[in-house]
Amino acid sequence: MDYSNIHEKIYNSLSKTEQKEADIIIDDTNLNICCRCTKIVRWFDEMYWKGEYHAKDNGTNHTNYILGDYDSVCDECYSILSNQKINH
Repeated sequence: MDYSNIHEKIYNSLSKTEQKEADIIIDDTNLNICCRCTKIVRWFDEMYWKGEYHAKDNGTNHTNYILGDYDSVCDECYSILSNQKINH
């Protein structure tokens, strides 16, 4: 399987049983792993990606700012990260 470095690290941190389950799920090309919580979600509508443009950002790098060091995160983690940035 072809994983980016971060996804490979997450994958390797899973137990053997979790890896077997992930292999089945990851083979579905509509799914990906959140780099923050390792939750498996649909990449196209349940994740935020570094470099991704959102109309609500009005062309700014707001998404990149919220993501920080993460390449991609699920909606739930994006909300958490966003609230942390706003409150600091």
